[in-house]
Amino acid sequence: MQLRSRGTNELIDLADGMTIGRMADCAIQLQDGSISRHHASIEESGGMMFLVDNGSSNGCFRNGERTKRCEIRVGDLLTLGALAFDVIGEPKKVESVLAPAPAATSTPSSSASPPASTPPASAPSAPRQAPAASTQAAAESSAPSRSAEAAAERARLRHEIAGNHRSSGLGDLGQQPLGIKVLAGVLGLAVMYGVIVGIRYLAGSL
Repeated sequence: MQLRSRGTNELIDLADGMTIGRMADCAIQLQDGSISRHHASIEESGGMMFLVDNGSSNGCFRNGERTKRCEIRVGDLLTLGALAFDVIGEPKKVESVLAPAPAATSTPSSSASPPASTPPASAPSAPRQAPAASTQAAAESSAPSRSAEAAAERARLRHEIAGNHRSSGLGDLGQQPLGIKVLAGVLGLAVMYGVIVGIRYLAGSL
């Protein structure tokens, strides 16, 4: 299973334990202001892939809905911050349904058997291929409707992404080290104190 970037068409192979974020230690490094330091991670369970939000500021979305943990399925549209990815993978092989009928080797060959016994042996092969043909036709007929729905969903997501997904400054303060958090708190208190002193000074001079 792979992710295909909407912006660059880059293909990213998914594997269990991968981390997605801006930091150099992330398996999938995305240099974008809307992506947190360790934005999300990939988990595999029961043969299925899952996207897990690691407490990012701008969140993770699957098909336009924000999620903390979701299964990744082929055809999904995943949005991390302001970056969109299509989930792709190898389609299921229909040829497995079209397995040819085994040759009738068990029928004894005798000179007494008439030539008319050959058609019954080949007759079952025609019904076996009919369900496969109908299955393939149904898959082809559903492809346009699926692509139309995906196009509509992508247009709506572009509108959402253009809104307020990007963060600035310390948008992912929750993922910053403890020292940065303390420093930010001290600076905030200092600014508030300066504002109060300035107001009192102006009030006394009037």
